[in-house]
Amino acid sequence: MKYFTTATHAKITTEDIIYGRIDNKHWLEFAQQEANDYFRPKRVIYNPPYTICFFGRNGDEKVIAKCSVFDEYKPDFGVMACIMRRLFSTRAEFEKIVENGKWQEPRKEK
Repeated sequence: MKYFTTATHAKITTEDIIYGRIDNKHWLEFAQQEANDYFRPKRVIYNPPYTICFFGRNGDEKVIAKCSVFDEYKPDFGVMACIMRRLFSTRAEFEKIVENGKWQEPRKEK
């Protein structure tokens, strides 16, 4: 049986999750912890023009971002690109969200 430990050190089993035997507070803590674990790289390697991030509980899922030859290599942009690749399954999915954004008109000074 697999146990997960929340921030308040409550032990949650996989059966608790499947059968809904946990309260909302512990479920929210568990979900937040799982999301943080999913999107936070365990290890980052900078090898210009590449940035390599390892994700997952064991750091066994690798995501690679490559800087364009026309851009300056910046490590923080590489890590952001790896996290975005982890978040969106395809570039088209990411571009769709960007295209659906709304421009806000600048405020007029009184």
